[in-house]
Amino acid sequence: MFDRILVAVDGSSRSEHVLTTIIELARESKAEIRVVNVHEEHLAARAVPTSVDEDTAAASGIVGWALEQLEAAGVKASGAVRQSTSGRVGAEVVDEATEWGASLIALGTRGRTDLEGLLLGSVCHRVLHFSKIPVLVVPLGPT
Repeated sequence: MFDRILVAVDGSSRSEHVLTTIIELARESKAEIRVVNVHEEHLAARAVPTSVDEDTAAASGIVGWALEQLEAAGVKASGAVRQSTSGRVGAEVVDEATEWGASLIALGTRGRTDLEGLLLGSVCHRVLHFSKIPVLVVPLGPT
């Protein structure tokens, strides 16, 4: 089965739903979890160093929250924060998974149509496109 699962989180309700799903999977397979948050650095933010620091702190908080959830569930986990230039979040998720040696990538989806994903961009679509590792896409579920 899957022994090393990378979970991409963004602090949204989708992240909560993905974590709930992954906790069940990790318990069953005794998998180790790596939580990653990739925050997108926009060109304008580079001119204001404090905004980059604030973004990194927010990303660390999101990863910390996820690690607390996993630890409370008795799942072995570690975390990472990565920065990305605009439009490269999906590639950064795949890079983290590859570098860490993940056997599965798990992430949520906003539920956009293929056309919306194409026009507006979709991290999920990009991860599916770039990854050579199996990807588990967890839909938001009932609202």
